[in-house]
Amino acid sequence: MPSTALLAVAAFVLVALALGLGLGLGLPSSSAGSCADPAANNAASASTNTAVRTSKKAADEVLAVWYKPHYQCGAEAGSTPDEAAAFVNAQLSYPDDEDMPTRDFVGVSEWAPTTPVIPPLGNNPAHPTNPYGSVAAICGYGSDQYKTPVVLFHDRRRWDVVGRYPPSQLCVDRVFLPPWDQGGLDCADRTAPTDVTSTGDTNPDNCCSCTYSAEEYKVGNDWGQNLGQRPWVAGIYRRKADGREVCVVAGEFPHPLANVTLWDLNGQPTWSSSGGQEEPYTIMPYVCTTQYSPSVCVPNLEGTSVVFGTDVFVRTVKDFCGDERDIIIMADTNVGMGDFPSSKMFTDPFYSALVDNNTQEHGTQAEDLQPYTCCNDTSYDGGMNRYASDRIMVLSGNGKNDNNGSSSSSSSIKVNDLEGGSVAPGGSLPDDLPYVCHASQEHAPVRAYISLPALEKEE
Repeated sequence: MPSTALLAVAAFVLVALALGLGLGLGLPSSSAGSCADPAANNAASASTNTAVRTSKKAADEVLAVWYKPHYQCGAEAGSTPDEAAAFVNAQLSYPDDEDMPTRDFVGVSEWAPTTPVIPPLGNNPAHPTNPYGSVAAICGYGSDQYKTPVVLFHDRRRWDVVGRYPPSQLCVDRVFLPPWDQGGLDCADRTAPTDVTSTGDTNPDNCCSCTYSAEEYKVGNDWGQNLGQRPWVAGIYRRKADGREVCVVAGEFPHPLANVTLWDLNGQPTWSSSGGQEEPYTIMPYVCTTQYSPSVCVPNLEGTSVVFGTDVFVRTVKDFCGDERDIIIMADTNVGMGDFPSSKMFTDPFYSALVDNNTQEHGTQAEDLQPYTCCNDTSYDGGMNRYASDRIMVLSGNGKNDNNGSSSSSSSIKVNDLEGGSVAPGGSLPDDLPYVCHASQEHAPVRAYISLPALEKEE
């Protein structure tokens, strides 16, 4: 007779297959790893790549680009980090062709090539006339070996900086790279700049920023689910033309976790963890965002999101941006399915009006699907862009006020066009938004044309 343990493993595999999970190779905890496996019934909803806009960028539009090359870009044989750097720098240039739109905001996560000959990104101090400024952060909590960087660029010609997170000057106009010796990056004991370390250090002059709290990280480890290093960064910007402000956020979330009851072949419940949840639940990644209902998701500890490991992100974005400003969020959410709305990730009422690509004006499932961008998983036969992880979302503020008597009360922020990824798992990508580094785990870039109407002076 097989042992109970073997029967439990067999039951686990059967349940995993029934749920449509993909069993892929893991990566070090610092990396985002492979994303969730989509359900087959959504793959048939569409078959062509997302449309690329042919009209010019409107005067009141904001153009945002999000790209996650992943750690393997530059560290893996056959990857092309020089091409990835050229792609990012093309987003940070002022085109000679007047028909080519300039980018207002560009977010880049997990850019960490170790090859010294790779061109620097954008605002390298050697090029002080570059028109783009930036704010950067690192998440390196719980590890002396791994750090994950994120950087958010803004066009200085169109936008003034009102505030930054993290607020330290150490985080301004820098792109953090290995060996992480630029200063302000001692983050193994901090998930936020104001955290007090185990040695009693209270100096907030650092660039440490993780989506989760130290308590969440510990609970995740107790469940056997290391949260990895998940950075985020934000800035508040005022448009020079009219004074309208917007808060822009860039980062990446942990893999969503789910409570799943497993039963062995003897009809007995079995589980892989005992802390934090009542037996007989097993904590598993990838499941909750492959279903319509988020009820199976393990919420964060503060109960503000169905994505475990987001306590600090949800709370601090709300506090930093405030409810008066419009918000743009660019992120690798690690959501699996394109029909899982971004708004369902959050249970804090502050995020109740979060909108993806103009979903309030569309009516069909195909129009409301989020693009499939993750990942280049061919190294273990996982396919290409099978998961709808990378998203650009907007949240309309209550005030739309520049504090000087100007308002746009009837003109809310919205995503006019979202480009990049494919409309079905494994589908084709737009020609100008491909996998540019040809590295394992690389995410395809996305770009959004976002309506942010000009302020109108009140009489």
